[in-house]
Amino acid sequence: MSWMLVIPEVHYGAGRHSFYILRDLGPEGLKTGLKLNFATQITYVFAIALVKVSVGLFLLRLTPSKQYKYFIWSVLGFVTFYTIAGMGEISILEH
Repeated sequence: MSWMLVIPEVHYGAGRHSFYILRDLGPEGLKTGLKLNFATQITYVFAIALVKVSVGLFLLRLTPSKQYKYFIWSVLGFVTFYTIAGMGEISILEH
């Protein structure tokens, strides 16, 4: 899903210096590009969290140690909490 945002974001100057974006697209193009960048970051936060959780669940299947399982569950809980807190911060910045 993120690629649907990245393609127009590149059109509106992703990876370019703001001077060149303003020169080529004007202030409205810069504003649109920054909005698309913000939306893309939201999708990437979830994607990265899902990768971390899937690796953690895979490691749970491999380990025989109960202590290591507790450690993995605590890391998964922290990743989940950190992702939710990050999304809360993004929603606060949005308003």
